[in-house]
Amino acid sequence: MEKRTLPPIVTYALCALSVIITLANQTSNPASHSTWASLGHYADGGPYDVWNGRTGLLVTGIFIHSDFRAGLGVAHLLFNLIWLCYLGTRLEKSIGPLYYLGLVIASSFLSSCCELAWSGTVGVGISGVVYAIFAFLWAGRARYPEWADVANRNNLLWLLGWMVLCAVTTHFGWPAMGNGAHVGGLVFGYSIGALILGTSQPTSTSEPNSATVSSKADILRMVTEMPLTRWLWTVPIFAELIVCVVSTTYVPWTWQWNYYNGTKAFLEKDYGHSITWFQRSVERGGPSSQAWEAVGSAWHNMSIPEYDAHNWAGFKYDQQQERDAMARAGKPLPPPPPKKPAPKPGKTIPATSKSKAAKK
Repeated sequence: MEKRTLPPIVTYALCALSVIITLANQTSNPASHSTWASLGHYADGGPYDVWNGRTGLLVTGIFIHSDFRAGLGVAHLLFNLIWLCYLGTRLEKSIGPLYYLGLVIASSFLSSCCELAWSGTVGVGISGVVYAIFAFLWAGRARYPEWADVANRNNLLWLLGWMVLCAVTTHFGWPAMGNGAHVGGLVFGYSIGALILGTSQPTSTSEPNSATVSSKADILRMVTEMPLTRWLWTVPIFAELIVCVVSTTYVPWTWQWNYYNGTKAFLEKDYGHSITWFQRSVERGGPSSQAWEAVGSAWHNMSIPEYDAHNWAGFKYDQQQERDAMARAGKPLPPPPPKKPAPKPGKTIPATSKSKAAKK
C-alpha cells in the first residue's frame, strides 16, 4: 500500500495561524477595528461570550496563546507548536488531512468544553489538541507499530509530567493553566483512537495494518468489523459530549457562571436574584470587591421605589444593606446625615427671618 505523499498542510496551517493570530491579538487594539485587530480579536472572548451564544470560541480559541508580556507567552506558544509539529505531522501523513482536521476540530471543541466546565474559563492555546493527537497515536500504536516512534513511553512521561506540573502551578495561582483541556483532550483522543483502531493487534487479515489509511473503505471496514467490546469506548466520548452541553448551559459550581447570571439579572432589573447570584460567586472564589460593589448597587436601586412609595422601613433596610455591601467591597459610604427634629403636633416649623419680613 502506497503511503501518502501530501505534505502535512493542516498541521503547518495550524502552526501558522497560531503564530499570526497570537501576534495580532497582542499587538493590536480591538477598538481600532482594523483588519489586523479583527484577526487577532475575533477569537478573543471569555465564558460570558460562550454563554451568550458564541460557541465558536470553543474552537477558534486554540489559536490564541498566553500574553507575551506575562513572561511565559513565548514558551507557551513554542512548547505547543513543537509538540504539534512533532506529533501532528506523523498522524496527518498517516490518516490524511480530512480525517486529521476532523480530529483537530472535535478535540479542540471538546477539550475547551472540559476547560469551561473545570475552571469556568474558555482557556487559550492548542495544548488540548496536542494531548488528543498523542493519545490517538498511543491508542493505535499496537495496530500501527510505526506510530510507536513518537507515541513512546518517554514522550508519555513528558506530557503526563507537564500535565501534573500545570495542575500544581494552577493550584498555587501562578500561572493558571488549561488543566481541563489537557485531561479532556487526552481522554477524547485515546477513546476515539481505541474505538476506531483498537488497542491491540488486528485479528482479521482483512483489516488494514499499515500506518496509512488509504481510503474511506478502510475506515468503513474497521468500523463494521469492530468487536462489540470496543464500543465501550463510546462511553467516555458521550460523557464528554454531556460535559459540552452542561458547560455551555449550566455550570453553577464556577464563580464565573454565578457572576454572569448576577450581571444578567442586574441588567434585567431583577435586583433580588442578582444579589443572590453575586453572593454565590463570592462563595465560589470570585472577585469579592466587584461582586460586593454590584450587590451594593442592587440594594441602592431597590431602595429607590421604597423611597418613592414612602415605605421608610423598607428604605432604611435597603440603605443599611447597601452600606454593608459597600463596606465589604472596600468602598464604605459616608454615614447618613443627622435627621432634623420633627415638629411638635399643632405647630409648624418657624419661618426664616426673610420670610417673616416678606409677610409684613
